Amino acid sequence: MASLGPDLVVNLAREAVFLEFCLEPRALEERILGRPEPKLTVFIDEVQRLPSLLNTVQALIDEHRDAFVFSSPARAPGSCAEGTPICCLAE
Repeated sequence: MASLGPDLVVNLAREAVFLEFCLEPRALEERILGRPEPKLTVFIDEVQRLPSLLNTVQALIDEHRDAFVFSSPARAPGSCAEGTPICCLAE
């Protein structure tokens, strides 16, 4: 993950982070839009814990072209090719 150099890491394995995102659906959007960078690479670990977060991810990609990387034991590995807005890493 460090080799990807994400600008923002969201670790949903941490219960406090998971609960924050459950209780505040705009938390991801606020964290991303509050950053000064025009485009970000965002790493979301354990995304399978909160599937509804993917709706926000899709909207952010459509509107701002931010890039997202996901890590989930339930997903097969994918490629993280340059310019690809979404890729998936298996743990």
